[in-house]
Amino acid sequence: MLRGPAKALLVEEDPLHAECWASELLGMLEQPLRDGDPVQLLGAGLVRCAQRQGTRAGLAALLAVASVAPGPLARQAAAAARQLAARGPSAPAWSAAVGRAALTGTWLAGDDFGDQDLLIAGFAYPDGSEHSLAVLIDHNLMDMAKDAHPGPPLQEMLEQWRGRDRHIRVTEVDPRRAAGLLAQALEATDLIMDPPVTDDFRRMRALVRARLRGMPAPERPSRPELDDEAREALVADFLASPEGAELAHDEGAWFICDALVDYRCDYGDGLPLRWSPILVELCLFEHFTRRVSLDAEALAAVPEVLGRWVRYCGRRQALAPELVDETLGALEEFREQFAAAGRDPTRFGMAKRIAMQLAADEVDTDDDDAVQAWIAQYNAGLAGRPLD
Repeated sequence: MLRGPAKALLVEEDPLHAECWASELLGMLEQPLRDGDPVQLLGAGLVRCAQRQGTRAGLAALLAVASVAPGPLARQAAAAARQLAARGPSAPAWSAAVGRAALTGTWLAGDDFGDQDLLIAGFAYPDGSEHSLAVLIDHNLMDMAKDAHPGPPLQEMLEQWRGRDRHIRVTEVDPRRAAGLLAQALEATDLIMDPPVTDDFRRMRALVRARLRGMPAPERPSRPELDDEAREALVADFLASPEGAELAHDEGAWFICDALVDYRCDYGDGLPLRWSPILVELCLFEHFTRRVSLDAEALAAVPEVLGRWVRYCGRRQALAPELVDETLGALEEFREQFAAAGRDPTRFGMAKRIAMQLAADEVDTDDDDAVQAWIAQYNAGLAGRPLD
């Protein structure tokens, strides 16, 4: 890195390029290790190597790494850069500005479905040069951050999004709330073993974290919570509505509605009225297929109930008719595939398999002793089997 790529920093004038270079480098270091933090361990090795070489490229690398690295590594790189600079190598042109970008504004661009938001933050260096940083937050996947990329000055970036689609809304957001959304999104990404993020996000993760450290104290968004009484009231309102009244006396429909609300409240963002084509797909195959135990009749009724529920939620949310139709189109697209998946035991989650076997064995699930006895027999039956 010091013999080759770091030399390119010597001819750069833009501090953002140096920060992106360091961010990509730190992203490359984020590899699983048995012991210790890989960025700190491998980054410290890079710092020692750069200091030892004593070249202008080494100084440039140290300054760039210090601008975006997390605390301990940033301090090590900054101290090494000061010591190296005292020995003679001259700093690159961008050295006075790197790591000193100040926040100028925060905005959200999101679609009417509410599946994702693009957090757009503007920044300016001391010389007045500006850029933006955009981070994609997926509300259907634990509000995780999935993509990130630097862009043009804030106003130019906003103009690119305004008018792109009439269902895209662009709104200014308080910087503290923006910092809270970003902090929560990064934490959600870190919780997933192998998060479905883009290569750009892996390269820009360190830069995003560095920009977050320069934002105001995060104001964490509160997650909507519906208690059992509120959930029951919502289902009752649906079954009394024009969309759901025909199902009011169908016990199976009540159960399916309860499952729909529980899915959005317990496995989603807590907004049971928010639906989209993507949520329909996730609900059918991740929730009903994997988690919910249904007999054949109830399974066949899921698309009908879900379709009525989507219409009801669209009306309650004042969603544009074409967006409701798009969601219903996705439901029709997945109808046959869902019917097949619902009959395929290999698609069931373990909890669902156990629940269905308890029912097949006529175990009284209200009797704790009976359930524990069944579990003991189940586990004993697994003892001699090879692991999959």
